[in-house]
Amino acid sequence: MTLIFGNFVQAFLGFGASLAEAKAGDATARAQIPGAAAAFRRSMGKDSAALVYIGELASHVCTNRRISFFIPL
Repeated sequence: MTLIFGNFVQAFLGFGASLAEAKAGDATARAQIPGAAAAFRRSMGKDSAALVYIGELASHVCTNRRISFFIPL
C-alpha cells in the first residue's frame, strides 16, 4: 500500500515540476507537457485500479470472515 501512495506522490511531483518549468519559460519543458500529462494519467489510472482491487479484496475477506465466525449454523 505504501508503494502505491509513493507512486501517487512521485507522479504528482513529477508533473508539477514539469508544469513549473514550463511556466518559468523553458521551451523544452513546454514541449514535453503532453507527454508528461499522458504519463501522469497512465500512472494515476494504474495506481487507482490497484487501490480499488485491494479494497475489493479486503471487503470480500472481511465479509467472508464475518459470515464464517459470527453467523451460527
